[in-house]
Amino acid sequence: AHGHMWDCCGYTLQNYTDFVSNHLRPVMQADHPGLRFLAFDHNPDAIEAWVNATFADAATKEWAFGSAVHWYSAPAQRGAALNRTHASHPDKPILHTEGCVCRNIFFQNQSDWWTAGETYVRISRALSS
Repeated sequence: AHGHMWDCCGYTLQNYTDFVSNHLRPVMQADHPGLRFLAFDHNPDAIEAWVNATFADAATKEWAFGSAVHWYSAPAQRGAALNRTHASHPDKPILHTEGCVCRNIFFQNQSDWWTAGETYVRISRALSS
Protein backbone atom coordinates (compact mmCIF):
# COMPACT_ATOMS: atom_id res chain seq x y z
CA ALA A 1 0.00 0.00 0.00
CA HIS A 2 2.61 2.52 -1.15
CA GLY A 3 4.67 2.41 2.05
CA HIS A 4 1.79 3.22 4.39
CA MET A 5 1.27 1.04 7.43
CA TRP A 6 -2.55 1.17 7.53
CA ASP A 7 -5.31 1.44 4.95
CA CYS A 8 -5.30 5.05 3.88
CA CYS A 9 -5.42 7.45 0.97
CA GLY A 10 -1.74 8.33 1.36
CA TYR A 11 -2.32 12.07 1.32
CA THR A 12 0.49 14.51 1.82
CA LEU A 13 -0.34 17.61 3.82
CA GLN A 14 -0.42 19.68 0.65
CA ASN A 15 -2.68 17.42 -1.39
CA TYR A 16 -4.98 16.84 1.61
CA THR A 17 -5.54 20.56 2.14
CA ASP A 18 -5.98 21.10 -1.60
CA PHE A 19 -8.55 18.27 -1.77
CA VAL A 20 -10.51 19.46 1.27
CA SER A 21 -10.54 23.16 0.38
CA ASN A 22 -10.92 22.98 -3.40
CA HIS A 23 -12.90 19.79 -3.96
CA LEU A 24 -14.57 18.30 -0.88
CA ARG A 25 -15.83 21.51 0.74
CA PRO A 26 -17.47 23.00 -2.40
CA VAL A 27 -19.21 19.75 -3.29
CA MET A 28 -20.38 19.02 0.26
CA GLN A 29 -21.63 22.56 0.80
CA ALA A 30 -23.56 22.44 -2.48
CA ASP A 31 -24.97 18.94 -2.06
CA HIS A 32 -25.35 18.81 1.75
CA PRO A 33 -25.78 22.34 3.14
CA GLY A 34 -25.42 22.41 6.89
CA LEU A 35 -23.20 19.34 7.05
CA ARG A 36 -19.97 20.09 8.92
CA PHE A 37 -16.45 18.73 8.63
CA LEU A 38 -13.91 17.40 11.14
CA ALA A 39 -10.33 18.09 10.07
CA PHE A 40 -7.49 15.61 10.37
CA ASP A 41 -8.81 12.43 12.15
CA HIS A 42 -5.55 10.71 13.01
CA ASN A 43 -2.93 10.56 15.78
CA PRO A 44 -2.15 13.60 17.96
CA ASP A 45 1.55 13.76 17.11
CA ALA A 46 0.62 15.26 13.71
CA ILE A 47 -2.61 17.12 14.54
CA GLU A 48 -1.10 20.57 14.93
CA ALA A 49 0.44 20.82 11.45
CA TRP A 50 -2.54 19.28 9.67
CA VAL A 51 -5.20 21.33 11.46
CA ASN A 52 -3.24 24.56 11.07
CA ALA A 53 -2.79 23.90 7.35
CA THR A 54 -6.46 22.95 6.90
CA PHE A 55 -7.69 26.00 8.81
CA ALA A 56 -5.33 28.34 6.90
CA ASP A 57 -8.10 28.45 4.29
CA ALA A 58 -10.70 30.74 5.89
CA ALA A 59 -13.67 29.17 4.07
CA THR A 60 -12.62 25.67 5.13
CA LYS A 61 -12.08 26.79 8.72
CA GLU A 62 -15.55 28.32 8.77
CA TRP A 63 -17.07 25.13 7.31
CA ALA A 64 -15.25 22.87 9.78
CA PHE A 65 -16.94 22.03 13.05
CA GLY A 66 -13.57 21.18 14.56
CA SER A 67 -10.96 18.46 14.31
CA ALA A 68 -10.87 14.74 15.07
CA VAL A 69 -8.12 12.81 16.79
CA HIS A 70 -7.23 9.26 17.73
CA TRP A 71 -5.24 8.46 20.86
CA TYR A 72 -2.34 6.46 19.44
CA SER A 73 0.84 8.28 20.42
CA ALA A 74 2.98 8.86 23.47
CA PRO A 75 1.10 10.67 26.29
CA ALA A 76 3.56 13.59 26.26
CA GLN A 77 2.97 14.11 22.53
CA ARG A 78 -0.79 13.91 23.00
CA GLY A 79 -1.07 16.60 25.63
CA ALA A 80 1.35 19.07 24.10
CA ALA A 81 0.04 18.75 20.54
CA LEU A 82 -3.60 18.91 21.59
CA ASN A 83 -3.00 21.91 23.84
CA ARG A 84 -1.17 23.82 21.11
CA THR A 85 -3.83 22.97 18.54
CA HIS A 86 -6.60 24.08 20.88
CA ALA A 87 -4.73 27.31 21.70
CA SER A 88 -4.41 28.06 17.97
CA HIS A 89 -8.11 27.39 17.31
CA PRO A 90 -10.02 27.76 20.61
CA ASP A 91 -13.33 28.09 18.74
CA LYS A 92 -12.94 24.62 17.18
CA PRO A 93 -13.47 21.55 19.39
CA ILE A 94 -11.18 18.55 19.13
CA LEU A 95 -13.20 15.34 19.20
CA HIS A 96 -11.83 11.94 20.05
CA THR A 97 -13.01 9.65 17.23
CA GLU A 98 -10.97 6.47 17.64
CA GLY A 99 -9.24 4.64 20.40
CA CYS A 100 -8.92 1.00 21.26
CA VAL A 101 -6.83 -1.20 23.43
CA CYS A 102 -5.15 -3.18 20.69
CA ARG A 103 -3.75 -5.92 22.89
CA ASN A 104 -6.06 -8.63 24.27
CA ILE A 105 -8.45 -8.37 21.35
CA PHE A 106 -9.88 -11.73 22.40
CA PHE A 107 -10.45 -11.69 26.14
CA GLN A 108 -9.49 -15.00 27.67
CA ASN A 109 -11.18 -14.36 31.00
CA GLN A 110 -13.35 -11.79 32.72
CA SER A 111 -10.43 -10.00 34.41
CA ASP A 112 -9.12 -8.86 31.01
CA TRP A 113 -12.25 -6.73 30.56
CA TRP A 114 -11.40 -4.77 33.70
CA THR A 115 -7.79 -4.20 32.58
CA ALA A 116 -9.00 -2.92 29.20
CA GLY A 117 -11.47 -0.58 30.91
CA GLU A 118 -8.76 0.85 33.14
CA THR A 119 -6.56 1.44 30.10
CA TYR A 120 -9.36 3.38 28.36
CA VAL A 121 -9.82 5.56 31.45
CA ARG A 122 -6.10 6.33 31.76
CA ILE A 123 -5.77 7.23 28.10
CA SER A 124 -8.99 9.26 28.07
CA ARG A 125 -7.80 11.24 31.08
CA ALA A 126 -4.49 11.92 29.34
CA LEU A 127 -6.35 13.16 26.26
CA SER A 128 -8.47 15.53 28.29
CA SER A 129 -5.63 17.03 30.33
